[in-house]
Amino acid sequence: MMVRALTAAVALVSFTAAAYAHAGLKSSSIEDGATLETAPPEITLEFTAEVGLASVQLETADGSSLETGFSPDRSFAVEHAAPLPELSEGAYVLEWRALARDGHVMTGEISFSVTGGDA
Repeated sequence: MMVRALTAAVALVSFTAAAYAHAGLKSSSIEDGATLETAPPEITLEFTAEVGLASVQLETADGSSLETGFSPDRSFAVEHAAPLPELSEGAYVLEWRALARDGHVMTGEISFSVTGGDA
């Protein structure tokens, strides 16, 4: 009887933890801290669950904003792609914001640099 109760309690705690686990960024086509010879035409973000990608902003090292052409499509998916403008040599920070189906808002940033072929 005690073993059954303990097994049930462990199962309940495990299920509850899984139910409340939030989606997060699993990977991106540009790794945080990457040094690239040339920038790709887009960045792909892969999440651990379906999310809606709400915004993508790109800034230079001095904080100037660059237009990415990203437009949210209101769809929920595990993978999202966002266009990148042509980038010259320099350091950049890409900031993203996503919304999980449960309403949880996630934000993150990916820093990278472009060397212009001098890597």
